[in-house]
Amino acid sequence: MRREYAQEPPIVSVVQLNPAECEIMLRENVTTEKRDGGDMGPEVGQITAYLADEYTIIVPWREGIEEAVKANFSEWLTIARKREVDALLPAKLSEITAACHAAIVNGCTVTVTGGSNEHFSLEETDQINLNAAYSAVEQGADGYPYHADGQLCRIYPAADINAIAAAATAHKLYHTTYCNHLLMWARRTTSADELTTIFYGATLPEDLAANMAQVIADASGN
Repeated sequence: MRREYAQEPPIVSVVQLNPAECEIMLRENVTTEKRDGGDMGPEVGQITAYLADEYTIIVPWREGIEEAVKANFSEWLTIARKREVDALLPAKLSEITAACHAAIVNGCTVTVTGGSNEHFSLEETDQINLNAAYSAVEQGADGYPYHADGQLCRIYPAADINAIAAAATAHKLYHTTYCNHLLMWARRTTSADELTTIFYGATLPEDLAANMAQVIADASGN
């Protein structure tokens, strides 16, 4: 992760934690920024702040490990990046999955007969009830009892039941498909910084966005 230092940091630091283990800190992309140090004290005028991407791993201690890390810096950096991502990934996957569930059950708005817009939540029980209503009209019923959020139950004509069911199906398809692609993006990332940019609602990378659009089009018969 990106960190700030008062002095230029070494690209490799090794701290022995105990007789058996040590902490290795690897740094890359070191940059500087000029900061206002104020007009009092030892930091009058501008000061230099150092920033770097820092990765920390704990490994078995051995003599000469710092020199070994410096000699194979790129390999150790790859290991450290992967460990950092692996540590953060489970929480990110859970965050995305929970957001997808919340988006689905929040439901969708449908324009019904008469031109009014009504909102229908899609909790699991709502989906079961809607499936029952849809099955009834598919079998020839002229209408079926149902209700919009916060409204009394009433008989919706078959056309409205079909419209609500179609909207619910499209709503769920979109979010489950988007969630799948978002999870794939998170799983393939190689840096913690990129992982922090992945959230529910984020724009997918070009290749994933194209694949998702094709899936939605195929599923919709377009």
